[in-house]
Amino acid sequence: MNRGDLSISAVGKGNSSTGSTIEGPAVWKKFLFPLVLVPLLITCIFSVAAFKFGTPGFRVDKTQQGLHVSEIVLQPNPIQGGDLITAFNDIPYSRVLGLLLLESPPGQSQSGTITVLRGNRTFTFMPAISPMSWPTYLTIAWPHLLLILLFLSLGSIALFQASSQQPSAIFFFMLCSFATTIASTLPSHFGILQPRIISLSFLILCISNWLAFGAMAHFICRFPKERDLCTTRPWLPPMLYCLPPCIALGSAFFSYGFTDTFFSGLQRFRNLLVPVIISGSFIKHSIDLRHICSPSAKSQVKLSLAAYWLTFAPYLILYLMPNLLFDRPLISFRLVLLAATILPAAYLIALLRYRLLGVDRLISRTIAYFIVIFLLALSYSALLTILKRRFFGRAIVSEEIFLLFIVTVALVINPLLNRIQQIIDRYFFRYRPNDQTLLFNFSQKLASTLKKSELISLITNEFPQQIQVTGSALLLLEARYSRLYPEHLRIGSAPWPDSRLVHQFTQGEQVVFCHEEQDDPQLNLELSQLYTAGFSLALPLWGSTILSGILLLGPRKDGGIFREHDIRLLATLANQTAVALKNSLHYTSLAESKEQLEALFSKVVQSEKMAVIGEMSATLAHEIRNPLGIIRSSAQYLAEDNRPQKINQEMLHYIIDEVDGLNTVITNILGLAKFKNPSFNPIDLQQDITTLCSRWRNSNDHNPNIRIQCSVAERLPLLYADFQQLQQVLLNLFRNSEEALPETGVITLSVEKENEYALFHLQDNGPGIAEEYREKVFKKFFTTKQDGLGLGLSVCEQIISAHHGTITIRNRPQGGAEVLIHLPFQPLATTDRNQKKQGKADERKNTYT
Repeated sequence: MNRGDLSISAVGKGNSSTGSTIEGPAVWKKFLFPLVLVPLLITCIFSVAAFKFGTPGFRVDKTQQGLHVSEIVLQPNPIQGGDLITAFNDIPYSRVLGLLLLESPPGQSQSGTITVLRGNRTFTFMPAISPMSWPTYLTIAWPHLLLILLFLSLGSIALFQASSQQPSAIFFFMLCSFATTIASTLPSHFGILQPRIISLSFLILCISNWLAFGAMAHFICRFPKERDLCTTRPWLPPMLYCLPPCIALGSAFFSYGFTDTFFSGLQRFRNLLVPVIISGSFIKHSIDLRHICSPSAKSQVKLSLAAYWLTFAPYLILYLMPNLLFDRPLISFRLVLLAATILPAAYLIALLRYRLLGVDRLISRTIAYFIVIFLLALSYSALLTILKRRFFGRAIVSEEIFLLFIVTVALVINPLLNRIQQIIDRYFFRYRPNDQTLLFNFSQKLASTLKKSELISLITNEFPQQIQVTGSALLLLEARYSRLYPEHLRIGSAPWPDSRLVHQFTQGEQVVFCHEEQDDPQLNLELSQLYTAGFSLALPLWGSTILSGILLLGPRKDGGIFREHDIRLLATLANQTAVALKNSLHYTSLAESKEQLEALFSKVVQSEKMAVIGEMSATLAHEIRNPLGIIRSSAQYLAEDNRPQKINQEMLHYIIDEVDGLNTVITNILGLAKFKNPSFNPIDLQQDITTLCSRWRNSNDHNPNIRIQCSVAERLPLLYADFQQLQQVLLNLFRNSEEALPETGVITLSVEKENEYALFHLQDNGPGIAEEYREKVFKKFFTTKQDGLGLGLSVCEQIISAHHGTITIRNRPQGGAEVLIHLPFQPLATTDRNQKKQGKADERKNTYT
């Protein structure tokens, strides 16, 4: 199987492997002005002739026997449509055609008469000639002028815009020749009856027609470039240009000799090879379609074949064949010219949009339009027929019926057109109807797959089944290295990050076909390796601005080619695959970072635990060793006999007190380790806080020299909290403040409402907290006391946090310390709100992901 041409747009467009393909269009560009000038000059000559000689008011077509009157524009002459003009100034039509090449007959009449054949009757008269005005000129000539400018514009665009590898120069020469052919038919449409003008028009028509169809055959043999028949056959182009005139001239000479009837025979035989050229072109493109592997070249040929039907069917069936068989066409040459614009326009599109045309959709859409137009014309004719029969003799407002029909057409035209195109696409072009569903479903899978291994399995295993291709692979690029998945694949030995294929993608290429030949030998080698491995399509995977990989796809399972619609779908999936890969790499990196952080955190926690255990051990050793020493010495003292009873009792009290102290230490340690969650119950702050302050004033632990002031705001909401734990916090704060104060002082506790929180504000007028200790006051086992464990404030912070509140200790500007405690009145509701906020945040995060 031969490999064809490559890529969507730019690959191979600016480069060329041979000098001739570049010099060809460059040389032709030098002759642009002369070639364009020829049809324009002929148009000017015949236009001047029209203004000089005027118009008889009818249009004619050249036939073998004479000028056939095809249309009556004005009625100054006794002539009818279908008449045949057989002589001019008594000169036979066959001699008039070659008048410029023949000697003028002696005594030639200049009367200006014409001889007309109508049925079996012949009559001669002098036609009335109307002067040509600009409105009349434009009415007659505008289609020709428009077509001439259109053909010249199409040829110039192809010459300057098409790739140097395309036969654009031949295309340009072909359209210039056809434009000259159109210009040479102007005298017939003006109805000019001057013999020399008719002869000049005929001679130019013959030459330009031969050149045009010779150039057309030459272009067909060179197009598409994958099936260039002229490369190995240098004799073919001269033969294509010489054969049509040689056969026409030889046939006319063999049949009529070089007599007056030679040129009428030449008029008949000059188009003898046109059906052969057109049929041969159609057959050649049909054979090309079977042998070409390149999807873009196939699209070129498909577009050309579709254009052939639309262009030459009216010409062959309704104009040329009737002219050859019955000596008169069924349609005017103007309609032939209008249909003739389809083929060059299609060729121009094929030359300019050489890469990946959506030809199938274009063809199916065109066929759908023709079917809809036919159905509308048929339905409208049937509607009128039914109305005339049904309402014969009644007053029918045709405008209202037509308006109703237009409204109906407006409602059904688009659904009907789309439905017909869907049927054509499904049964003739094998389009998949569920592409949007496929895109939606597979996009969801890509977005929900985060693990790299699962994503690669999705792309290499499930992706080919979803899009109906033979296989897929993923080539990931990492700096100077690359990784290919599935891992059992081996494609080439050169490093892919430095490959020409990667270079093409970095230059802006959107897709590359592996079975298309390029001008770059290294790129051809890489594509050949991919094609041998079973891949026919390569798509870039862009991670932001960096090419992160290449998605390789095998051929379609149904044997069809990748069309423009398929490429858009696959490019979208490739972009989403690139995003999914990027997310997967980030997820993998985050997972690895998380594992590292968890390991590091475990080490830190373990270190902190060991530090706390060491600190606690030192504190416990200090707190336990002293009481144990007292207990041991007291026990030793009691072990001696003959001690006074009073001293023995005193020693026993020492032992009991120290044991109680040890029990307190152990209880505090256990309380810290086995914290009990609070039990939330309603608390009347006005009553319970006042009672708590009074109880502290009357306790043995209170210093009577320190004044306690307690104020609670009125009408406070009920506070839901564990009062036992809250009491433990406040009493611990009272105790700490009194221990920090000198012999006398004031401690103030106030409770008030702050938004949804109860604010407990406790302050004293003591020395405050030293700056170096402010950050350590809530740390476990930190204390400045001689006999403390450093657990009081730590337990207080634990209790407040369990109540979803905050506790802050700071120094007052005027001296002393103050403690601020914020507790929510309804901590469970606060917890629910926080959980809902967190849930919404997680939902937004998941939605974004």
